Amino acid sequence: MDSVMSPSATYVHLATLLSAPQDPAVKNEPDYTILKRRIQDAGLLEKRPAYYVLSITTNVVVWTFCLVLVFTVGAIWAQALAAVALGIVSVQLGFQKHNRHHGNPNDVDLDPDIKVGAIAYNDEQAQARRGAGRLAAMYQAYLFFPLTTFLAWSMHAAGFEYLFKEPSRYRRLEFGLLAVHAVLYFGAMFYFLGPWSALMVVLIQKAVGGAYMAAVFAPNHKGMPQTDSSSRMDFVRTQVLTARNVRGHPLTDLWYGSLNYQIEHHLFPGMPRLNMRRAQPIIQQFCREKGIDYHETSFLQSYSELLSFLNEIGAPLRAERRRAEV
Repeated sequence: MDSVMSPSATYVHLATLLSAPQDPAVKNEPDYTILKRRIQDAGLLEKRPAYYVLSITTNVVVWTFCLVLVFTVGAIWAQALAAVALGIVSVQLGFQKHNRHHGNPNDVDLDPDIKVGAIAYNDEQAQARRGAGRLAAMYQAYLFFPLTTFLAWSMHAAGFEYLFKEPSRYRRLEFGLLAVHAVLYFGAMFYFLGPWSALMVVLIQKAVGGAYMAAVFAPNHKGMPQTDSSSRMDFVRTQVLTARNVRGHPLTDLWYGSLNYQIEHHLFPGMPRLNMRRAQPIIQQFCREKGIDYHETSFLQSYSELLSFLNEIGAPLRAERRRAEV
């Protein structure tokens, strides 16, 4: 299944997958219970505090080193390079799960990751766009990576919007912490660097951080089957069929923070990242037994599938525009 599926074929494909025969010996036992028992028996859900202490400490040291470079080097080009590194390490420090997405991956009604933003992820979203948003949807495959440089700012805005609109027991505390962070962050930048260098560093860090986040998260689900109220499945099939793995390698695992094992991560979000590579063959074997399609592809092919999917979503809009111009 290395070629991306068209939106119109998605639900047919899901129906075909769900019709696969199951082992009658376990038909009355939930699939997830069986799979979880195998993972537990392999000791893969046991906590790995030493690994996380080492990982966090290493990232904090590198982050501090990058910050010191930003504040101490005088050359603009060196500050720019340090800002790039700062953006990458900041994302490494921030890898975490997001509960609403995990519970409803690629659900057009419930997954917040496909309901907002400049990108249209299905025909309905694309057709609803107007003006500049519609033009962007037409060519979103070409605009995707440039748009990702604004993701960090979009996430900041979404965070403030959430605090304003959603009930929160600690709203004042959270606003206070955000204000302290902003004062310290921007204050230090302007104090040590001056206005123009500070602006350059902030823009580079946020652009690189946003692009890096998108490069890690976008291939995980975009272009994979979507569900809605009429096509929702059991937990195992929902997590496996809507996710795309990127083939593992030490460098790939480092770049993705082990989130390239997206299927394993979604099935067991509490599993230590270090154990996901070991969990993969167990889950692949389970999927073969159950006739569940397990999709894994290469680093480059994952982006090819993503961009092909985004281009396909924009195709009807481009066709409409050509017809209107005739």
